[in-house]
Amino acid sequence: MSDRKDKWLVAASASAFVIAIMIVAWFKYRHLGYNGFDLSIYNQTFWNTIHGRFFENSINPPNYLGDHAEWPILILAPFYALVPHPLTLILLQAAAIAGSAFLIRLFAKDVNPRTGFRWMFVGLWLANPFVWNLALDEFHIIVFAIPLIILAAYGYRKRRYAIYLPATLGLALVREDMFIVVLGFAAMITWDWIRRRWNSREVLSWALVPTILSAAIFIIDQIAAKLASPVGYKFLIYYNWLGNGVFSILWGALVHPLMVIKHVLTFGTFSAAITMLLPFMFLPLWRRRWLLVAAAPAVEFLLTRTGVDVVIVRTQYMAPFLPLFFLAAVEGYETIRRYGQLVWRIIPRAVFPIVLSVSSVIIWFYYGPGTGIATAFSTDNERIKALKDAVAIIPSDAPVMGTMDTMAVLSSRRWLFPLGCVWIGKKQFGIGDYTMPRPPEYIIVDEHDLLYLTTIVPQINWVQSIYPSFAGNLRKVLAEGNFGVVYESAGVALLKRGVGGDWPLVNVRHDPKIEHPAKLSLGPLAFLGWSDKDNKPERRLYFSAPEKVIENLIMFVNGRPSILGNGLYPTSEWNRKEIVEVELDSSPPQMELRLAEAKGWVVVNGDGSQTLTLPKINFIGDKVTAP
Repeated sequence: MSDRKDKWLVAASASAFVIAIMIVAWFKYRHLGYNGFDLSIYNQTFWNTIHGRFFENSINPPNYLGDHAEWPILILAPFYALVPHPLTLILLQAAAIAGSAFLIRLFAKDVNPRTGFRWMFVGLWLANPFVWNLALDEFHIIVFAIPLIILAAYGYRKRRYAIYLPATLGLALVREDMFIVVLGFAAMITWDWIRRRWNSREVLSWALVPTILSAAIFIIDQIAAKLASPVGYKFLIYYNWLGNGVFSILWGALVHPLMVIKHVLTFGTFSAAITMLLPFMFLPLWRRRWLLVAAAPAVEFLLTRTGVDVVIVRTQYMAPFLPLFFLAAVEGYETIRRYGQLVWRIIPRAVFPIVLSVSSVIIWFYYGPGTGIATAFSTDNERIKALKDAVAIIPSDAPVMGTMDTMAVLSSRRWLFPLGCVWIGKKQFGIGDYTMPRPPEYIIVDEHDLLYLTTIVPQINWVQSIYPSFAGNLRKVLAEGNFGVVYESAGVALLKRGVGGDWPLVNVRHDPKIEHPAKLSLGPLAFLGWSDKDNKPERRLYFSAPEKVIENLIMFVNGRPSILGNGLYPTSEWNRKEIVEVELDSSPPQMELRLAEAKGWVVVNGDGSQTLTLPKINFIGDKVTAP
């Protein structure tokens, strides 16, 4: 096959990959499936940048550089400006991943010039389950490190310094922590120098110069973070079990080696390593120099407070590992092809590529998108329809407080605030108070979001000291803006400034008229009855607390979780004997009610969207059945 035809086939395969990803992304976006915040953060940053407000971000105010120093935003912004839309970012990300197939081909061709050899690895790249996870997840600039890592490795393999040096410097510019990958390259080159006895000048130019220049970029990144945020680089909190500050963390790791070893050598670490290597049938272990490069970012993640587990394969943090595993697999396959007679006795040489493909397919279903990719094509439920209706009412330039599911579709505007951050009242990691630089004109309230906040947020370490005072933050915003409901359906309410009126979905009533009175004991509460709304499917339930309730309880209605007080007025704040009206988004012919305390968790679906689950439920008292 001619080289030109070979390139066209790679281009066709890469294009097919991008088209497949964008089809899923389109349906996922329409289904409000980009609910992990990251796409909304990036899209707003890009949107503000092309409008002259470089890196400005109101979701994590005031400037994105306070999160990460990701300079490729400035390079990608002109392409985004052609079609300023969140899916444009997904397209650019998919193109970077698919374009890396050309570099995989280039690297594999240098290892073995046979067409079948390089095509095997191009195909494995485009079908790799973790590559699909990256492409289907939210948008992340760290993904753009992938082609630069492959290019740097190719430059080193060919001893082309003019390729290697710019690639490593570009890698350092992608994100501040990619400096660690450059350190990994320096460590690998130093090891090669020791083994092959290079001259000192050569190792200085290949290892030391890129490290010094990348370190300078890292220092600039830290200065930018300090200028953008008063606390500086906030992600050092991940390592505060070792110390505070970069040097303190490094010193803590050095003087407490046994503690570090115990922290690193866990079942989670072992299972993550095995899962990462399974699609490659452990080929990278046959050519370990690229694993030495991967060891550098591995240390970065292993030393975080929570360590590493298999969940990493579904996240953007696979970006620095995937290309290095592929490079090691390419060289490893060539090594066993020449010298691995023992391997060929176990698996016939002609069968091995099939085994590799089958391994990728199996992992694709267990740790990749699997059948869960169909989530993107699911039919909108009533809640999603209501959220779409609410979004359609909001003017395109209005300041908005949005929910998790609506953040991405609302992010092409200057002022957007996450309801969860306002509810908590603190920035990420509790590093400061969350304040809105401009008050919102509209607020979307979603019972599902508040159930998420009520069951998951209290489990976060830094939150526990200030919980459960959060609900008052949102009530204060509603009161100051005199917000009132302009749309309400399926547990979703849209509020507008200056309208006034009741809270959405929950209110305190004095001597209400209850159509179906019931006075039944429901755990520590009294269920007083219900009323149906005129010509609407919703139903109002009435409760009171005979005694002070300490916990923030949730309620199951016919097995479906619902939040008492809707996050605005949790049960721990109820006054004795006052009557609280809670709105139910349906009116079933029979209701089975039961109270519980619950701990929530987030499950990542095959299409990269997130779903709330309640793995830990502690039911309180007996259930009550109301006809």
